[in-house]
Amino acid sequence: VAEKEAPGFLRLMMKWAYKFGGFTPVAISPYCADTFEAVYKRPANTVPTIINGIDLSRFRQGRREHTTVKLINVGRFNPQKNQKLLISAFAEIHRQCPNTVLEIVGDGYLRGELEDAVRANKLENAVIMQGESDLISEKLGESDIFVLSSDYEGLPVSVLEAMASGLPIVTTKAGGVV
Repeated sequence: VAEKEAPGFLRLMMKWAYKFGGFTPVAISPYCADTFEAVYKRPANTVPTIINGIDLSRFRQGRREHTTVKLINVGRFNPQKNQKLLISAFAEIHRQCPNTVLEIVGDGYLRGELEDAVRANKLENAVIMQGESDLISEKLGESDIFVLSSDYEGLPVSVLEAMASGLPIVTTKAGGVV
């Protein structure tokens, strides 16, 4: 997402590189190509778009039998992903539906703030802060709903993986996710 990824001097350098340096931006979704047009005045139809892809054979569809509804979020812990919003929204969901659990898979420098938000909302027994994992396909297969609270996105692999797992997806209206 051009306006989010290259602030200040870096944006000027990239503008120069695209215009005079022979560099070609590559977008991961049509939305991202549109942002190149808006920021760099380069027509979206001249920006090659290579849609993110995943290996579908790693994911299985079909839900497990259980009494708890498991929501899952996968992503790094940084402001763009806005897991604080997710924890706040989940607190309301959990108050109304106590048989819900939220697993947040990932890590990053906001981990402490997210753990504080879990404690502040008294969700210690309902939110699992998983950390990084190489078992995403298995974790998605054990879940019921994929949730994403990002402020902006190009085309997140986590959403594609959730789709491949057959999960319903609840997300913010974040750029390429639409």
